[in-house]
Amino acid sequence: TFSRNYRLKIHMRIHTGERPYQCSHCEKLFSGKDTLKKHIRLHTHIGELPYKCNQCDKAFLVRGALKNHQSVHTEERPYECSTCDKTFKTSYQLKSHMLVHSVEKTYQCSKCNKKFANINNLKNHMIIHTVERLYKCSNCDKSFKSNSHLRRHMLSHTGVRPYQCSLCDKAFSVNGDLNKHLVIDS
Repeated sequence: TFSRNYRLKIHMRIHTGERPYQCSHCEKLFSGKDTLKKHIRLHTHIGELPYKCNQCDKAFLVRGALKNHQSVHTEERPYECSTCDKTFKTSYQLKSHMLVHSVEKTYQCSKCNKKFANINNLKNHMIIHTVERLYKCSNCDKSFKSNSHLRRHMLSHTGVRPYQCSLCDKAFSVNGDLNKHLVIDS
């Protein structure tokens, strides 16, 4: 049971997949304000980082972040999903991944039939059907609502992939694609 209504609301976001709070430093999404505030401290912390990796020069503010990081130094993936047999380096990655199987996508786009877990994601998606796309890619059939989106897309044709996933070997030309991958791959 939940003593406060907002705690129930935050808990329900585990089941809906809703993450309305976004970090302004790295674009990571969170289900609650408190979790976001704790995360932001990792970006804004000034001073010594007490937890140091013994295999590289990285250091962390909290022990859990160090433990999570250390999995990049091994190929071992001991946490296995019982639904789809995907394996993960940390229990947190497995737990996050399990949301993929538990979230029911009940909100469907009337234009393209794509389904979403919550109404806000559907509303954000609907924008792509209403905004005129004047900026067309000369290399493929995609078009965009702004020149900056087209320029970002053009990176996908150059082969340059500066955004590296910390969980696997995949790299992306666009940061947003990395963020989508992290949601799917975790």
